[in-house]
Formats: sequence, structure tokens, C-alpha cells
Amino acid sequence: MVIRAKRTSEHIALALFMGILLYFAHSFLVTEKLIPNDILRSIASAAFSVLRLGVPALMLGLMQKRAGFKELELKKNPEGSAKYNVTLAFGGFAVIFVFGLMYSAAFPMAAASFAGDDAFSVAITVINSVLVPAVFEEYLYRRLICKELTLHGGAFAVIISALLFGLAHFSFYTFPYAFVCGLILGFVYLKTGSAKYTAAVHFANNLLSYVLSLVGTKMEKLDYTNLVMLLTIALCVMALGAFYTIIPNMKKFAFCENGNVASSVFLTFSMVVYIACAVLMNFI
Repeated sequence: MVIRAKRTSEHIALALFMGILLYFAHSFLVTEKLIPNDILRSIASAAFSVLRLGVPALMLGLMQKRAGFKELELKKNPEGSAKYNVTLAFGGFAVIFVFGLMYSAAFPMAAASFAGDDAFSVAITVINSVLVPAVFEEYLYRRLICKELTLHGGAFAVIISALLFGLAHFSFYTFPYAFVCGLILGFVYLKTGSAKYTAAVHFANNLLSYVLSLVGTKMEKLDYTNLVMLLTIALCVMALGAFYTIIPNMKKFAFCENGNVASSVFLTFSMVVYIACAVLMNFI
């Protein structure tokens, strides 16, 4: 297990380094100077979003397979029925969305900005900022990374996968929000045992955030504020109801999913260098 944990840490670092390289390639290649056409530039940007997440996921999967590591299995929770999982996922979505509203209100510089409200801009934004992150980020950071890190225990897997997820946003202002989202998504993933629920949470959060941003440009500020307040209250009430139904049946969070390898094993040279580079990029 120790050997697998060390190799896995190195593989994760190498895969995420590829994500950094693709991030820089995007910055240098998708510019107005090289691609003067706005439509082509938007399409190229969407393609790089897929590559920046898809290539690291493919690399990590192939490296694990080539090393001869069999896929880990998450312990199935007795309470893990579809109804329970959907209820837990909805509660996670409500917490993430309400936290996002409060965080963007406190730190406006962290709020995402979207350009254009024409049909093409909306379609590209939905693909680039809603669909791609929901599918590819959940596959990479929950389905692959979080699951692999259960070698160190469930709590470690959730915290470290959330840390890597937050750092990968390359923004000092966005990191706290992304880190908290990663914690919630990681918890939902390990409790449900399936990334399809976290992908649904991620998709719903991004989509509703984008829809609100569009609505905000069409409404008076006071009306928009009242709408957000009503939505926040409604989600809080529904989330409380959801948690009320599942908490009595929720067992203690599993600290040891697939092993209990020492946490220090994760800090390989490759991983330390990657984390240092990612932290630096959050301040650039």
C-alpha cells in the first residue's frame, strides 16, 4: 500500500503539472492577436477547457493502469439508496450555492464574469463554464484523485482532493470558495460512492449561478437583491429539510476507506514541487 501511495502521489502531481502546461498554452495561444475572430477564439477556449481537464485525467488513469494498480473500491454504505443519495446531493448543492452567494457578496472580485448574452455566447458559456467543469473536474478530482487518496483514509482524501481542486483554479480570491466546494463535493462523493451525484451538484450550481448572472443584468438592483434573498431562504429551508431526513440514518464518516497509509507518504518530491508551483500561480 505504501508503494502504491507514493507512486499515486507522483502520478497525480505529473498529471496536474500537465494541466498547468495546458493552462499556459491556453494563455499564449488563445489571444486576439493569434485568433482575431471572436467566435473561433471562443471555440478554441472551450477546446482548451476540455484539454486542461481531460488530458490530466487520461494521464492519471493510464499511469495507474500501467503501474498495475487495480481500481480501488469504496465501501458501500448501508444507507446508500438512490433516495438517500439524491437527498444528500441536494443538501450539498444547497450549501454550496448559498455559500457561493455569500462569498461573492463579501468578495465581489471572486465572482465569475460572463461576456455576452446572445445565443452563441450563452451556448459557449454553458459548455465552457457549466458542463465541462461539472463532468471533467468531478471525474478528475473526485472519481480519480479523491478515490485514490482513500489509501490514506476518507477524511484525508476529502481534504487533500479539495486542496488540489482549490489550487487548480489559480486564483487567490477564488481558492477559499473552491476549497470549501471541494470539501462538500468530496464528502458527497465518498458517502454516495458515485461521481454522478457530485457532477449533478456541480452542474446545477454552475448553471444556476450563470442563470442568476444573466437575470441580474435584466433586473433592477433592488429587485435582484430581493430575488437572491428569497432564493437563499428557500434553499436553506429545503436543505434543512433534506438533512433532517438523512442525518438520523447517517453513520459516522469513514476515516479509513481503503487503508491507513501515513499522510506523510503523500508528500513526494513531485507533489511538493507541484503544490509550491500551484500556490505561486494563485498569487500571480
